[in-house]
Amino acid sequence: MQTTFLRIALSFLAFGMSAALVWVVLRASQPATDAAHDTIPAATEQKDAARILSESQADAVERAQPSVVSIHVERERIIQETKNTGVGPVSVPRTVHDPGIGSGVIISAEGHIATNWHVVEDAVKIEITLHAADEPRRAVLVDRDEDLDIALLRLDPALPGEVFYPIAFGDSDTMRPGNLVFALGNPLNMRETVTQGIISNRSRSVSDTYTSFLQTDCVINPGNSGGPLINLKGELIGINTRLIVGPEDTPVGQGYGLALPGNEVQDACDRIINKGKPRGYLGVSVDNYPPDSYQHMEKPESVIVLGVEAGSPAADAGLKKDDIVQAMDGQPVRNVTEFFRRLRNKQIGDNVSITLLREGRAAPDITAVIGDLKTIIALEEMPETEVTGGLTVREIRRVERRRFHLRDGMGLIIENVSPRSPFHETLKRGDVILGIAEQLSTPRIITLDGAETLRIHLERLQPFGGYLYVYRDRSVVHPPIRFEPF
Repeated sequence: MQTTFLRIALSFLAFGMSAALVWVVLRASQPATDAAHDTIPAATEQKDAARILSESQADAVERAQPSVVSIHVERERIIQETKNTGVGPVSVPRTVHDPGIGSGVIISAEGHIATNWHVVEDAVKIEITLHAADEPRRAVLVDRDEDLDIALLRLDPALPGEVFYPIAFGDSDTMRPGNLVFALGNPLNMRETVTQGIISNRSRSVSDTYTSFLQTDCVINPGNSGGPLINLKGELIGINTRLIVGPEDTPVGQGYGLALPGNEVQDACDRIINKGKPRGYLGVSVDNYPPDSYQHMEKPESVIVLGVEAGSPAADAGLKKDDIVQAMDGQPVRNVTEFFRRLRNKQIGDNVSITLLREGRAAPDITAVIGDLKTIIALEEMPETEVTGGLTVREIRRVERRRFHLRDGMGLIIENVSPRSPFHETLKRGDVILGIAEQLSTPRIITLDGAETLRIHLERLQPFGGYLYVYRDRSVVHPPIRFEPF
């Protein structure tokens, strides 16, 4: 009897424990089920947001793509070939055509095409392929802004009634790090290529220019130069200009691309199209202050005046060497990029108020009147001199020294190299000769302060040869001097 009762009791206990366990499991699983149901709308919203973003990106590219063009150029250079005529070897010049590629963008209803000046510089032939076109067409250079590296082209001839699709300009000053952007162009001769990235930095400067760039991680390769950088509205906010290469100048994208800000591009193109808007001129050279701020990983606070050109608007206003410029028109000037950007926004004849420190103390604001750069150049004519062997040079104008960052009395600019000159393979018009040396390893570099100095030292080195120190394409190269019968 007791055994039967014990069995009945154990059975009830087991049943109760089982029921309790089932109840616990059901209770534990209920919140998870509810949570799973709650995540369904969230996941759907995320998918919808991703789809909307993807469609917005495609729409932006579709709006901009008809404005993008591919550019092909040819450049000529003459090489010397040695031929055996039966009476001994003879050096014979031969013309070689070098191809080049780039990108461009239509910026006006009249068909003006903006690109980088370095894409078409020295080209003897320019061809442009429009969006969705199969055949290239001839184009001509309208004008350029070499300091900003911008050139303006047009088709020649344009077809009667031809319709162009100019790109819309966005406000590049509103771009922030993290904004989505797209690079469009002709990289590696692959037409209508699109790469995506973000703005990595909105005011990137490099050592050999005062221009401020937009930095992007869009993949940029040779051929992208001159093409547009666009925002999510399909508006141009920059012109892709440079790629920062990796070790040993590897010519492929390294995740660092630089684009000229669209606002500066638009301003330069307006100046070119409307000839009445030449570039303003102040006549001053500046540097970041404190000058060693970057060495100490600090940001500069203002700019210091390194020099003031005699007779310039800056000199007339009373600006002096070693003045510290803190603001222009009440707007702070924290570095050379801001200084020159504020100057570019000025027109000929505009006043600019300059706030400065002089000898460590606050000085009264001075007012300068922006001058006409082309007028200044015209007033400063430099005679040309043929020094030897078909090489013609002249001294560098003061306003050009600011572009090349050269001190007064330093360097000569090449005006012409005769096709039969022994220097034709190594030198070209626009090169700036800084110095001359017998060997690259020699510590003695002769700096050039005039055409006569160059002539004397070229004649001295004629029996042996040597090397020139030449500023070209924003860097210094060392072409050898080789003398042959002229």
